[in-house]
This record gives sequence, structure tokens and C-alpha cells, in this order.
Amino acid sequence: MAPHCRSRRAVAAIVLLAAARAFRSSPPRRAAALRHSRADPPRDLLRRCGADVDTVDAVDAADEAAYRQEHERKVAAAQTATPWATLPATVIDGLAARNRTAPFAVQRAAWGPVVEGLDAVVQSPTASGKTLAYLAPVAARLLTTAQPTREGRGPAAPRCVVLAPSRELAAQICKEWDALVRPANATRAALAVGGAPLHRCVSSLR
Repeated sequence: MAPHCRSRRAVAAIVLLAAARAFRSSPPRRAAALRHSRADPPRDLLRRCGADVDTVDAVDAADEAAYRQEHERKVAAAQTATPWATLPATVIDGLAARNRTAPFAVQRAAWGPVVEGLDAVVQSPTASGKTLAYLAPVAARLLTTAQPTREGRGPAAPRCVVLAPSRELAAQICKEWDALVRPANATRAALAVGGAPLHRCVSSLR
């Protein structure tokens, strides 16, 4: 048997063993352990381990129905969402001061899905407003939601992460974000790039 095959079987055995131990505990914990396990053990094995499979199936069905209902609500809301409608007035005024009085086509198209938290793939020519197309709805979400507080200088907790393929583009995105939310006195972006001292990146995130 190839080494990687033995390794996969060993990992599967460990996952099954961990799941079996969880299934011997209280029913809610057994259900949660099954729902979140990456393994998919045979149903007869789950029953031998004491899992209430019928209860788990019912919980899964209810979770799926709730997810579908919420997803359909978001899709419907995204289709009728008005671009920039939920941005604070100070941000709108800041955009107008930079001669941006109305959203471009790509910004109108991206607003609904992004502001509702849906997956979106946006493609548009250079200099057509793609950066603001996703930063504006992200700003609308973050500026209307209270920022979680943390005590002391604990681990950083970014509310949004934007990945860019180059340092130049990453710096440009940070600059655009800062200009967008400056009128609202919101948190500035932290730039973390390769080639920079690690302690500076960590300090900026904090």
C-alpha cells in the first residue's frame, strides 16, 4: 500500500474515533458533532456508536431549509437593492467631493450581491470602478454594524480581508478605502504585504 493511502486511512480512523467519542455524549452534542464532522461514517456505525441518526437528519433538514430560505431572501433583496442607498450621508458627501455623484455600471451591478453578503464574481475593464464596486457595499455593511470590542492588545480581528496580486494594487485598495470612509471617521485599512518587516504588518493590524 502506498504511504499516502495508509496516511489517509489513518486520518479517517482518527476522525471516526473522535466522532464516536462525541456520539457517546449528550444528544445535542452528538448532533452537532455529526453535522460538523468532515467524515461521513456509515449509518450503521453511527448507530453502534450511540448516535441518534434520525434526530440528526431532522436537524440537518431544518438547517438546510432555513439556509435556503435566508438565501432566497438575500437574492430577492439583492435584486431590488438601490446602489449607495445605505451608505452614510457623510460618505456620500465625500464621494461627491471627489466628483463621484453616481455609481458606475459595475458598481450598480455589484452593489446588491455584495451588500447582502452573497458570493459575486465581478469582471470589468480597467478604470471602470471595480475597486469601489466592492468597497462601497463593504463600507455600507461595516459602517452600519457595531464593531466588536476587545480588551487590551489581544489578537487582531479584521472585519474584512481583501487579497490583491501585487503590492501596488494592495496599496491602491487601501488608499481608496481610507478616502471612502474618512468622512465617517471609520477605521483605516491596514496594509500587510510581502517583503515588509513582519512586526510592522502585525502592528498595523493591531
